[in-house]
Amino acid sequence: MLPKADLFPDPNLPIIETLNDHADSDTPRDYSLLVDGPWGTGKTYLIKKFIEGRGAKEEDRPLYISLYGIKDVEELDSEILTSLYPRLNGKGARLASFVGKTLLKNVRIDLDDFKKGLTAGGGGIEIGGFKLLETSPKGRIIIFDDLERCAIPPGVLLGHIHQLIDDGKNRVILVANETEIAQDDSAALSEYKKAKEKTVGFSLTLQSDFNGAFSAFVSEMSDPTYRLFLDDAKLRIAELPVHTSEINLRVLKRAITAFEILFSYIDENLKKKKYWLGIQDIFLNVYMAFILTREDHVSIEVLNNEALQKERRYTYFSSRRHESTIATPLSDAMRQVRERYTFDFLKASAISFPVLHDLVCHNHVNPEALNADLSKHSSFNPPISWPAWRKLYTYWDLAPDEFVSALNSFKEDFIKRVYVSIDDILHSFSVYLQMKESMPEKFPLDDKMSQFTSYVDDVIRSKSELLDCSIDSNGDNENRSSSILGYQSEGHGQFSDEFAQAKEMLIHKIREGKVSRIAKNAEDFFDKTKDNPDLFDELLVSNASRKAPYARIPILAEIDYKLFSRHLVDLDPVTRKRFLATLFNRHDLTRNLNDEQIRKEKSWLDRVRTEMIDLFGKESIQILKDSYIDTVKKYINPCIPEMNE
Repeated sequence: MLPKADLFPDPNLPIIETLNDHADSDTPRDYSLLVDGPWGTGKTYLIKKFIEGRGAKEEDRPLYISLYGIKDVEELDSEILTSLYPRLNGKGARLASFVGKTLLKNVRIDLDDFKKGLTAGGGGIEIGGFKLLETSPKGRIIIFDDLERCAIPPGVLLGHIHQLIDDGKNRVILVANETEIAQDDSAALSEYKKAKEKTVGFSLTLQSDFNGAFSAFVSEMSDPTYRLFLDDAKLRIAELPVHTSEINLRVLKRAITAFEILFSYIDENLKKKKYWLGIQDIFLNVYMAFILTREDHVSIEVLNNEALQKERRYTYFSSRRHESTIATPLSDAMRQVRERYTFDFLKASAISFPVLHDLVCHNHVNPEALNADLSKHSSFNPPISWPAWRKLYTYWDLAPDEFVSALNSFKEDFIKRVYVSIDDILHSFSVYLQMKESMPEKFPLDDKMSQFTSYVDDVIRSKSELLDCSIDSNGDNENRSSSILGYQSEGHGQFSDEFAQAKEMLIHKIREGKVSRIAKNAEDFFDKTKDNPDLFDELLVSNASRKAPYARIPILAEIDYKLFSRHLVDLDPVTRKRFLATLFNRHDLTRNLNDEQIRKEKSWLDRVRTEMIDLFGKESIQILKDSYIDTVKKYINPCIPEMNE
């Protein structure tokens, strides 16, 4: 369903009304109006909207002059002349280059007389068959845009413009980001303020108009299907809380323009409307990438999940007792971005980082890589293979018979415990809550939490692989794919509390299940982790981004210390250090001083230390033997009470 226009009221209608009142007044106005606002808030769009409303008659047409890059008053006068007589534009870009004092003197016209003609009118002079001076005494509306981008000193510029409003007949409108005027030149800023007092009567502060600007951006796109897609995505884009007060419309326009390239390369079978929800998530990902790189000025690498994992490993293995963890600029940026923008589509994008990087940084798309990514993602699987919860997720797109069929299938799947992954379980329950709230007569299932609890218990008993999943500190599945969709129940009033309880219960039961099988799985634990230091760390040590399933469970004490020690001694030195670093972070007394559960592993750790030192003592090369033994002591000694007494 497309959003209604009144969902996006134009906050700048009073400004347009003020501009029209200023333009239409018969009372002489010897001052100009200043339309002020930060870059990207839509000032130029508002002015174009104002111009369009002035009518098609030549005498009503405002003169529009962009001051961007204008170096001196002669060039400015040339731009005014070109704007006043647009029919000359066909011959000349030439005219703009040679109009000025030289041309006017050659035809015996004084430039000062010309400027007087703008306000007072004249008898009419022809050059090349075109009349160059207006004969009507009626004043003109003259708009000067990009005031802060003009190379003429701002005080001089306003003084020159003031000549056009001296007699009060012309109507001058200035457009600027005033905070950028003479920002680094206090003298020039002082002169500007003095000239402003004489030239500017009122300043009008602009607010971002999402609705108007978005519609204008969409209308500029050449692909009609892409325009329909953007209209369909409008509400999701508008509700994205990327700013506290305003939307940077310039960044949004760049994202929309760039995404048209990607949209054009999507396989036609994947571009159908039934896949638009997934494509919208990709657009939001691209839009956020533009915000991060163009507005926040951080590296796009913060969206590179592989880089994030490397940064986590780097900061982790650089840790030392009594020293703060070393943070790199990229890891700091990643942390800040994830704190500020906690959106699922940033964590589980349907497109790979190289595709995102090429589009945002190089305005380029590799069609083969793009469509390969999409074909692997759950959002672009044929609907016939979608689970019933996924069909109900977008129930508004279903015909009545399709809805009834999907609802019946969903109930049956729920009863048969078909959904067994964390994502599918949570999504199914979010849809369950939505259906229960929206249509209780068609969904007469009572006691929601007991239904969900029994569902989770049944799945854990029958699908033990659920206990092998990796979950972060927030209880989120780090390897999720479908959660890019978001959960249907979030933000729906009473749903949110119930959903939070259900999610907490699910994660608690998964962790309980992990604990309950600890004794019988110690040997299996060692087999799975002995050649994988990342997994070893993930299962044993919690950090800011995850909760380790065995963080407080003494599973290491169940492993043969001699077998473990021999294995570490046989590893290459770099990998060995990574295992030892995990032991340090798990057992360092400054971190687990009062943890009785973990203290049960201390004697095991002491035996590992002694065994490894004995084994390294057999090394024939003295310098290596000393180095290896020092490394063992460096990591393990701080973790054993006896070594610190």
